[in-house]
Amino acid sequence: MRSYKFKILIFSLLGFTVVILASLSLYDTIEAGDNIFHKIFFFIFIYAVVILILMLIYRMLDKKYDDVETSRRLYFYTKPYIIKVNKKGSFINVNKAIEEKIQNYEKYQTIFDLDVENTEMDMLEELLRQTPFTCKFQSVGMEEVFIRFIPVKIRSGYYLIGQDITEEHKQFTFHRNLALYSEITNLPNKKYLKISLQDLFKDEELLKRKNSLVVFDIVGFKNINKLFGFKIGDETIRTIAKIANDSLYDYDAKLYNIELDQFAILFTDLTSYQSVIDWYDKFIINFERAIDVKGNLFTIRIKTGIFNIEYEKYNKLSINECIEYANLAHRKAKESRVVDYALYDIALGKHFSRTQLMEVDLANAVKNNEFVMYLQPQLNNKTNKIVGYEALVRWNNPKYAYESPATFLELAEKNNYIVDIGRFIINESFKIAKDLEIYDIRISINISPVQLLHTGFVYDIINAFNKYGLKEGSIAIEITETFLMESLDEIIDKLNLIRKNGIHIHLDNFGTGYSSMLYLKDLPIDGISITKEFIKDAQSDEFSRSIIDQIIKLANNLDLEVVAEGVENEQQNRILVNLGCKIVQGYYISKALPKDEAIKFMLDYNRKGV
Repeated sequence: MRSYKFKILIFSLLGFTVVILASLSLYDTIEAGDNIFHKIFFFIFIYAVVILILMLIYRMLDKKYDDVETSRRLYFYTKPYIIKVNKKGSFINVNKAIEEKIQNYEKYQTIFDLDVENTEMDMLEELLRQTPFTCKFQSVGMEEVFIRFIPVKIRSGYYLIGQDITEEHKQFTFHRNLALYSEITNLPNKKYLKISLQDLFKDEELLKRKNSLVVFDIVGFKNINKLFGFKIGDETIRTIAKIANDSLYDYDAKLYNIELDQFAILFTDLTSYQSVIDWYDKFIINFERAIDVKGNLFTIRIKTGIFNIEYEKYNKLSINECIEYANLAHRKAKESRVVDYALYDIALGKHFSRTQLMEVDLANAVKNNEFVMYLQPQLNNKTNKIVGYEALVRWNNPKYAYESPATFLELAEKNNYIVDIGRFIINESFKIAKDLEIYDIRISINISPVQLLHTGFVYDIINAFNKYGLKEGSIAIEITETFLMESLDEIIDKLNLIRKNGIHIHLDNFGTGYSSMLYLKDLPIDGISITKEFIKDAQSDEFSRSIIDQIIKLANNLDLEVVAEGVENEQQNRILVNLGCKIVQGYYISKALPKDEAIKFMLDYNRKGV
């Protein structure tokens, strides 16, 4: 204040001097004859005029000072937040509003200490441009506060004049989260994934390193919603999200929830592309046993597609192409009944060529009837007799001698050859059942979903059953649990009609899908088979033994037959016997055998009673 009035005083003295000099100059023009009184009066008049003018000037400047001081006090001591910084960005002082609002405000010594929203900003450059910016602070009440500052240039540096925008920021964050985050998992969504890919593509150095995009989802998730409700469905998604997030601890990776039950992971700066496969192998272990979701045990199956972003190998690779290639690999995995993940890369073309070659050979196999039936014995532990066989189709072609039957059956389903192969399986199996009728042996056959949904399937199977004059219960068709639950409305009438004609229906691989007790009691089935995935862990895993025990008890209560598949040793068999499972199947009894060998094995085994 003193310095300001000192300036006014200097200005007044200068003004006074100017007026005196002007009056002396004017005085010289007065004629010499004028008397002294006229001269004195002239000086007094001039002096009065000068005093009056100076008072008016002082009054105006003083009022201006009061206005400035009032404004300064208003801004410096009340709501607006002001920080004075020098040209290098060091804090000179802060106003009272900052002191009262911000927790530990003393720790901020330069603009570089501020928690600025846009971390890529060059703060000195932004000050020079007087660009507004937003900072996050912690209030005295330990709450987040967002203040937007506008730099105002002054001679010694800048005033950062701030306004509290916390409420506006909350609204902005809320609406941004709706647009960029999943409502169920709070994970970033597909839009956010595209933003992340844009950032990756802008960073040329990072893009040249090893990066990968992974897409995965839950097989048959819609059945969880359908059978257990949306709350359990949402909780299942959150559980999978947590498992996936935990699996990324050692990786530079981000998880996205891009659709309801579909996720994506963007891996960056990998040591090698093998790292993604290593991650997948560890991740999938989490689903080898059922997961608990609010007291419900679900056996989850995950299908995964992987695209390695080898930028230099793809001409003008775009963000949308990255997502498309990952989705293509994911779809390839979903189409497969054998593998649960697929890798999209340049080498995939070779895989397609081999698949196309198999397609041609398979078409010829159907035409030339190159298939044969093998039989795997089923043992009744109570009577120690072979009481049935599972009929399994094999492709009699040396080129594919070491291929899993599931591989060509999957291809047959895709190309609709399965209907013709299915007719062969039905006809041959029913013929075998007729030959073994005197031994009171039941034949079980696997029915493909494509077969069951085919228009003429019911007629074909009932016609074949009547053609061979088979007795009730001599044939059982096996349908996977997952398919049954997915297509229940479409096939329930078909199953009822088949069952009324004397053919039994078994639910295969029970425990790997989502059927509940409420639905199980209403299904038109006569038995269930326990998947080998539970059997293989029965010796060492109490959890698996508990599941087997519950399945057997459930089946007994519903008067359903139980067959345990994949029994490989005496210890596993003993556990099943103790748990009350009568019928077992697996390498412990015998591998699948050609028809004549299987019949001989059955006769020898039953005769010896071994």
